[in-house]
Amino acid sequence: MSTVSGDAVPDGRCFHCGEALPRNRSWPVQVLGKAQQTCCPGCQAACTTIVDLGLENYYLHRDQYSARPGDAPVPDDLFANVSDTALAETGYVANGKDDAGGETRECTLIVDDLRCAACGWLIEKSLNAMPGVTQASVNVSSGRVRVQWLADRIQLRDVLLRVRRLGYRVLPFRGGTGSRLDIERRNSLLRLVVAGFGMMQVMHVAVGFYGDAAQSMGIEHRDYLRVISAFVTTPVVFYSGWPFLRNAWLSLRNGTPGMDVPVALAILLAYFASLWAVAVEGPEVWFDSVVMFVFFLLVGRHLELEARRKATRVVDNLSAALPLVATRLRDNREEVVPASQLRPGDLVRVTAGETIPADGVVLEGEGHVNEAMLTGESLPVRHGPGSTLTGGCTSVDGVFRINVTASPANGRLSRIVDMVNSAQAGKPALQELADRISTHFVVVLLLLTVLSWVLWQFIDPSRAFWIALAVLVVSCPCALSLATPAAYTVATNHLTGRGLLVTRGQGLAVLPDVRAVVFDKTGTLTEGRPTVIDFRSFAAMDEARAREIAAALEHDSEHPLARAFRRTDRDDPLRATQLRVVPGRGIEGVVDGARYRIGARAWAGATDFCRTDAATSPGEGAWVWLADGETMLAAFRVSDTPRPDARQVVHALQAAGLDVHLLSGDASGEAERFARDTGIRHVRAGASPEEKVAYLHALREQGGGPVLMVGDGVNDAPVLSAADVSFAIGEGTDLARGAADAVLLRAHLGLVPDAIATATATRRTIRQNLGWALAYNISMIPLAMAGLVPPWLASLGMSLSSLVVVVNALAIERRADRVLYRTAPAAHNRATKPGEAGSR
Repeated sequence: MSTVSGDAVPDGRCFHCGEALPRNRSWPVQVLGKAQQTCCPGCQAACTTIVDLGLENYYLHRDQYSARPGDAPVPDDLFANVSDTALAETGYVANGKDDAGGETRECTLIVDDLRCAACGWLIEKSLNAMPGVTQASVNVSSGRVRVQWLADRIQLRDVLLRVRRLGYRVLPFRGGTGSRLDIERRNSLLRLVVAGFGMMQVMHVAVGFYGDAAQSMGIEHRDYLRVISAFVTTPVVFYSGWPFLRNAWLSLRNGTPGMDVPVALAILLAYFASLWAVAVEGPEVWFDSVVMFVFFLLVGRHLELEARRKATRVVDNLSAALPLVATRLRDNREEVVPASQLRPGDLVRVTAGETIPADGVVLEGEGHVNEAMLTGESLPVRHGPGSTLTGGCTSVDGVFRINVTASPANGRLSRIVDMVNSAQAGKPALQELADRISTHFVVVLLLLTVLSWVLWQFIDPSRAFWIALAVLVVSCPCALSLATPAAYTVATNHLTGRGLLVTRGQGLAVLPDVRAVVFDKTGTLTEGRPTVIDFRSFAAMDEARAREIAAALEHDSEHPLARAFRRTDRDDPLRATQLRVVPGRGIEGVVDGARYRIGARAWAGATDFCRTDAATSPGEGAWVWLADGETMLAAFRVSDTPRPDARQVVHALQAAGLDVHLLSGDASGEAERFARDTGIRHVRAGASPEEKVAYLHALREQGGGPVLMVGDGVNDAPVLSAADVSFAIGEGTDLARGAADAVLLRAHLGLVPDAIATATATRRTIRQNLGWALAYNISMIPLAMAGLVPPWLASLGMSLSSLVVVVNALAIERRADRVLYRTAPAAHNRATKPGEAGSR
């Protein structure tokens, strides 16, 4: 692969791809105010596209020639057969909504020949300039482009055509990150092996020099051993050390010198100074220091890579959990089809030992399902008719007939993978601060290196280079740059393994400062499986008719209480039309030609309703009212079972010094009774979504600290978004999960104090790492400037400092367990004993 420096292209070469120009013919373009020549119409078209888009500065910053797009211009209909709908059905395109409710689509593209940072800049700028594209981001290292667009403005074919016209081959991509990291790991191991082998050979030769204190070795033997050392060191520098050299050059070109700059300088200076000493028969060479430095650096980088692989392994396992084929039932016949072709409404059959191919509801069959892949529960969970199953889980001993409710591409598993990928794309504020500090530190380090060399020119010129090299090596800010990302990687991986999916990394940074925890009641502190325990009829409506009307109105509702009314025993249930949902109040719709309302008593709006014992009778459960706008027809008392660990978790949080609040839309009597049973002292009942947000703002102002909100329903989405940090129950609504910073994949409230303990341990670890990194650099730089640290020892110390940071980060899980046990032993035991609260 040929290199090029900006727009400086040799004569006779194509300005775009670097190929030789055809004899007596070329295709001219005007770039950066100069006439340039290209080798074919394809390169001419790609170059013209870049110029027309106003992105010709790309040619100033590239360090590799662009890929040749083809001999001919890209035709307009190249991607005419690409359909957003078809790709969404096969999992390549994800559907979504923007803040205004408009339909959006998102896709990951794999781009060949993405050769340098300038290529990434070109594609990102070009796509973000397209009308209808809301966001485009490029990962040069993985060759991936993530694009989000408005479905009513453009289609994926337009995006693909734009990238193709820039000169890059592009295709939609689906799958985990594991394959890319596996390739990166193999390359890292190979570089490490080459560096380790080279270090052993060079150090073997160096022993001869170390033992020749009397300098009795003949000149011929000395020069021969030096040449051998140079020969072995060269592949170590330019193959094993290539990632450091390349990253240093790119960071300097971008004007943001990173930690690889001093590393690359130290390697190159020591290597070429040693070559010069061989050529002029100088007194000393430093090949041993060079190979040791590269080897120890690669050891640290490889450990960091393994930590990243471990963090992505959970997501890759989820991505690979869905089976390739499924048994679909049609006209009482079984047919084996690709699982990707399943659609909502399809019927599938799953036998013992098979993996459930898609999300669905059990119509027939009973048995146990292993959900450990998703929730972390080690014990299988029993399911029967009416149960909801998640694609990717495995039937242990049951045979199920399942009605598919979501295609594999739009199922719960795919949404989890998307949330994790989005979380990993962001950076916590503390990590951004550490990155900025590292950048400034590198500049200061380079100045100190120059200062050391200048000072030792006056003290002992023969040692000036050696000491400057030691300063450059010993103070490399690798540990400083690793301090934060290593800790967050371990923490998020630990929580994911426990069953808490962190969707926004910034939430972990806020959790240690939380002063109050606010819980929703229904579906959060309760099981979310309500039942009707009492019924009152008015206007001579019988219970069966009232239940049918309620079931029709609540059929598509995602509110937890709606589950109490759903009917599975009728083949032809009533259907409601003209539905209108009022969050926090109820639902209105037309059933059999009559308009009804179901929900809160005041909202039902019955004008002739008199005070009855149903309105005032105390007891367990909340009343749900059914009216036709003029007459109150019936009332249902609905009760839900508290989660087994609710009281223990509340006690644990209070013991840790946190205020616990109950924020519910239920009537005051039911909410206060539930609060007493669970030990919650602060209650706000009958709250609408707007009142919940106002309560949260007031609580933040009064408490003087961040607030954690835990909820699950549509009503909770606004308050989850308004909270400083928020958790959603995995069984809750899509809207709630999308608004939250983390999702509880299993129904263990003990994960809440677990997350706080882990975040606290993570912050403590980050501070320790940053303190260690800064203390090491501050203490070692003066020693190196004083000439007390030789380069080989400097390289060893720098590598060990990075190793200390990684090992310290790996201890977060153990520290979190200790913190959790000290603050909440009961909740901890409940959260980590699989199969208790989640089993049914």
